[in-house]
Amino acid sequence: MKNKILVLFVLAVLGISGCKDAGTQPVEIPFNFDYPVVDGVRAEYSIDSIDASGVNHFFGMRGTGISGSTILYSTPYFYQYDTLYTTTDVTTSISYIRKSANGVYYFIDTSAVNELIPDSLRPFIFTDPEMVFYSYPFEAGRNWNVFKFVAGNISIISFTADYAGKESLSLRINNSDTTLSAYKINYNLKITIPDSTFALPESNFSASFWLADSVGLVRMKGSKVFLSLFTGAVFDISDTGGQIEQKITAFRRP
Repeated sequence: MKNKILVLFVLAVLGISGCKDAGTQPVEIPFNFDYPVVDGVRAEYSIDSIDASGVNHFFGMRGTGISGSTILYSTPYFYQYDTLYTTTDVTTSISYIRKSANGVYYFIDTSAVNELIPDSLRPFIFTDPEMVFYSYPFEAGRNWNVFKFVAGNISIISFTADYAGKESLSLRINNSDTTLSAYKINYNLKITIPDSTFALPESNFSASFWLADSVGLVRMKGSKVFLSLFTGAVFDISDTGGQIEQKITAFRRP
């Protein structure tokens, strides 16, 4: 498939008071995790490509930051700016991010995907307006729909996630060796674009993301398709060559 597809948490922890008096109601307990969607936050990452033997090779660097805000369809978002530096190119992008007590979301523009859909199906397109990057709380068995795009009865994009537990990561951040406790999220993306004969070829991709409290994304490993995931809301499936790994190297927040 040689197309570039532009695609781009539910708070449910309930606590019950130890008292058993009549009239006692369940109390909503906030999930204590801070993903920094704030003006002035900035992070830098080192990116490796992974060959067929599982060996890492330097691929490039990524810088990302949040600055300024806007309103899209009556919903406030922050601007997220990303720059990818490789040995051959420099790519910049802008995406729109927001967070709530329930999770973190990215605004999606699906106009490029619409153009790939046969005319006969376009009147029947249904798409989510946002990607649900993270959905709180992170707990055993937690899973959610990140994004879906349906044309008629055909699922064009099916994008899901599931919580896979906490892990301890050793990273070098701001020139200092650091050990972090991180939440691991597994993502699965299936894209089905009908061809002129309405055959339904599928492309499947997966990746894992690790998130640390008050820092955000600290590691990503998986399909190269996810390199631009949530950075400009662009999926480039024209180049699916191999796997990549991205690790945080610097972080700053106001």
